[in-house]
Amino acid sequence: MAAPVARSEIDATATSRKGMTLDWLETASLWSNIAVVVLGVLAAIAGGFALFFGLKLGAIKDADQQQLELRVAAQQERAAKAEKDLLELQERARPRTVDSNARSAMIDVLKSTRSDGPVEIEFIGGSTSEPFEFTTILVGILKEAGWVVGQPDGGPALGNPPTGLLVKVSQTGEPPERALVLQSAMTAGGIPTRLSRHPSVKLGEVVLLVRLKP
Repeated sequence: MAAPVARSEIDATATSRKGMTLDWLETASLWSNIAVVVLGVLAAIAGGFALFFGLKLGAIKDADQQQLELRVAAQQERAAKAEKDLLELQERARPRTVDSNARSAMIDVLKSTRSDGPVEIEFIGGSTSEPFEFTTILVGILKEAGWVVGQPDGGPALGNPPTGLLVKVSQTGEPPERALVLQSAMTAGGIPTRLSRHPSVKLGEVVLLVRLKP
């Protein structure tokens, strides 16, 4: 049979166990506090990094958005210019006409003064028959107003064909009255027409020159 343990040994063992428990708890508590502090610091650092990279990311996104908006604006500008160019091209390709109101206004001006002589008609074509067709319209208006009109004459131009209408008169002397009335009639019909002195036109002559559509 084993000998009984002395009470002093039991008390010493209990004290030793109790002491070890307190030391361990104190150490554990210390390290827990240290861990809390370290984790707090790490959290603060992580928050700082998150804020920094968030701002960087936001700046990059803003820059990308600005670039995108610039590209969209540039594309819209190119599209608007292309549409404008297309409309201008379509307008240039559309034959010139004289509507009923413009025709009436032109005839009223032409009839306001008796023509003091004939008007010769010239046209400059090119790769299109549009100037000749428009000349035919104008000749009809002049004849309806009672003016004497010569036979239209013309053909393709050399080089870059000019545009618009001219009332050609001699380089010398005063322009005949019918030249000024003819110019006014064209203006009344919404057809810009310039008076031009030309060396090939004799004194007293008036020539209406129809060129390509502007």
